[in-house]
Amino acid sequence: MDIELKNIALIEEGILELKGITLIADENDSGKSTIGKTLFTTLTTLNNFEREFLTNLSQRVIRVSFLLKELLDDKLKNEIKSTNEPLLEKITRIIKSLNNFNNEINHNFIKIEINDKFFKDLEKIFLELIEEADVLKQELENYIKKLNEENSLMFQNISFFVDTLTAFLALKVIFNYEKIKISSFQSTFNREFKNNIGNVFLKKEESYVKLDEKGEIIEINIENSNILKVNYGKIKEKNNAIYIESPLILDYIEEICQNFQNFISITDKNYRVKILKKALENEKKIDILDAVLGKEELYKDLLERIHKIILGEFEYNKSNKDFIYRKQGYTFDKKNVATGIKSFGIIEILLKNKQLDKNTILIIDEPEVHLHPKWQIKYAEILILISKELGVKILLNSHSPYLIRAMEVYRKTYDYEDNTKFYTLTDCTEGKSKKILDVTNNLNQIFDKLIEPYEILREVDERYSDDEW
Repeated sequence: MDIELKNIALIEEGILELKGITLIADENDSGKSTIGKTLFTTLTTLNNFEREFLTNLSQRVIRVSFLLKELLDDKLKNEIKSTNEPLLEKITRIIKSLNNFNNEINHNFIKIEINDKFFKDLEKIFLELIEEADVLKQELENYIKKLNEENSLMFQNISFFVDTLTAFLALKVIFNYEKIKISSFQSTFNREFKNNIGNVFLKKEESYVKLDEKGEIIEINIENSNILKVNYGKIKEKNNAIYIESPLILDYIEEICQNFQNFISITDKNYRVKILKKALENEKKIDILDAVLGKEELYKDLLERIHKIILGEFEYNKSNKDFIYRKQGYTFDKKNVATGIKSFGIIEILLKNKQLDKNTILIIDEPEVHLHPKWQIKYAEILILISKELGVKILLNSHSPYLIRAMEVYRKTYDYEDNTKFYTLTDCTEGKSKKILDVTNNLNQIFDKLIEPYEILREVDERYSDDEW
């Protein structure tokens, strides 16, 4: 997969190839995280915006149907029947139409690919439903005019439902596939970049994100931080993105996801965390072909390697809905476990749950922060093996010479050089922006940057020594 960015946050321009392992190395505040966040946001929105829209719409339809049924309790039903039986028939008919429309959504969720054609077919049914609802609203308005406003419970109930129908009728304008698509991407990009998608220092109007997966192109065109167009063809295989920002997230994951449900909104500010939580709590099954090919054994081997490093086992306790660490027959709460162990623990649980496979893109932000150099080397080896054995694409941000050097060594050790890429970021436009630079064949450009602090310390030490003497 090729990732091309132009004027996205600090990144002015550049192309990055996501192969097995792709590592971006640079200093803090260089724009490294921008690439991972952009990739995660693009893929997760592409995978989920249609279903989220339809889920929300379904919830609205169910609410209207429920309220209509409330109108038909024994007392109200008899009263309407005695005064206006045709109205009763209209209410009954639209309840049926609402249920049919909702069934159409749910029936096609899995069986039919959600695309532009599907939305157009659904739009036709929805507009017919809207027309029915509009006629019913007018009928109800006429009906309540004849009721005693002060004394009639019927008046209050029907008046409330008329207001609900008014809100429902307002949905007519939103059923446009292009509008839904653009609105969804706008919301998710605003979530990540706080309405500053483009580089605020450059004041350039044009921005874009382009993903190219074997000729399947996804392109997002942006102007002044407003998304103008989202183009893509038929996506053969969807990539599932998992983002690990910090192992410390395990300590607070429940608090962050307090209102966690099976349905996760892509506009949620904690979306990345909730997606990770879902992956850590839910086990996937490998299919029979992968089982025959020995995929289960690969998972077991990788898990054994991690157990030998952390001298224990991290797991999710389903009964307590919490993460624990087991060592030598003892159980430890997650908050009493070293952060470095949690770094491996997250990877361990994802492996146990079979969440890491050829359709997974794993994005990890500066994993070295909580790892001793010795464990950074082990972590790099594990990532190389996960990518090679399971086909996982991994995007890493790092500023650790230990981790980067380990990646360089292990890609050769495990004959994975052709599937590993290294990038750094260079200043441009007077330091106001960055360009992506491929340094796979010349890692000295990375190490020269990262060794600079040592040179500063050496100069300070020399000055101190000279002054002392």
